[in-house]
Amino acid sequence: GKGKYCTNQIVKMGSNAYGFQCHIELSKDMFYNWIIEDDDLNKLDYNSLDFDYNQLKIKYEEIGNRIFKNFLKIANFDIK
Repeated sequence: GKGKYCTNQIVKMGSNAYGFQCHIELSKDMFYNWIIEDDDLNKLDYNSLDFDYNQLKIKYEEIGNRIFKNFLKIANFDIK
């Protein structure tokens, strides 16, 4: 996968190893805590971050859930 600020966000090594340079587990609470606590995010405009997050959150959560479910399926973990 590729991102605007990080060229390789997901990499695959061989047939069984994957690396993620992203936070597929991001939740609404995590995001707003990061805005408050992270020095780099504090330098950015809160309203812009809030707007961007709200535009992307549903798709972001869908993709994150799909990645988790696919991982569990590959690992032969029974999900219902």
